[in-house]
Amino acid sequence: MLKKPKQAERTAALIREAIMAGKLHCNQRLIETELAERFGVSRTPIRAAIRELEESGWLKTEPNRGALVVNVTSKDVEELFVVRAVLESFAAGEVCTRIAEKDIELLWSINEQMDKHDPMDNDTLRLLNLRFHKQLCSLAGNTFLTQLIEQLWQKSEFFRRSVWYPPGRWRKSIEDHIEILTCLKTKDRKGVTQIIQQHITYSAGLIKEIESVY
Repeated sequence: MLKKPKQAERTAALIREAIMAGKLHCNQRLIETELAERFGVSRTPIRAAIRELEESGWLKTEPNRGALVVNVTSKDVEELFVVRAVLESFAAGEVCTRIAEKDIELLWSINEQMDKHDPMDNDTLRLLNLRFHKQLCSLAGNTFLTQLIEQLWQKSEFFRRSVWYPPGRWRKSIEDHIEILTCLKTKDRKGVTQIIQQHITYSAGLIKEIESVY
């Protein structure tokens, strides 16, 4: 039997995953009894999980309606990418001073997988792209920075349906990754931070002008 705090954390993670997967939609009202049955727990960890997810911006509470999944606008998405650009470019600059050859080889390998993959398979390419960026940021050696960026990646996954993937979108990502790796290999800190900012800003430019991602 899980202790209550651990059970609440696990329940919050399950609800968050359901939101990211689109199984719980924007503005959907969350019923405690339904969630308890769905996740096989009592209402106590459900209440604790809802409070946690409200504090972290995944849910909101409205009078007479209770807890709802937050509604996301294109402005929210664009703002998130701006913050990602700042943090990830800083992380890349830190990596530049400490990266080893084996680390560069691993990043090259991930990018090659993207290059060889079906360009129409957005789901797999998105995961490979995320793996590239996660691996890169983890090399900064700053746990708090990595945690902040990972929180933004989770929100990015939540927002994923608002992103338009035009023909050639992944080709540009692959080419950007090559430029990033070239800068890392030559220890060009200024160059890598600029490319990362441009790379993520470009992604923000693909956001559709919509009122909600759902």
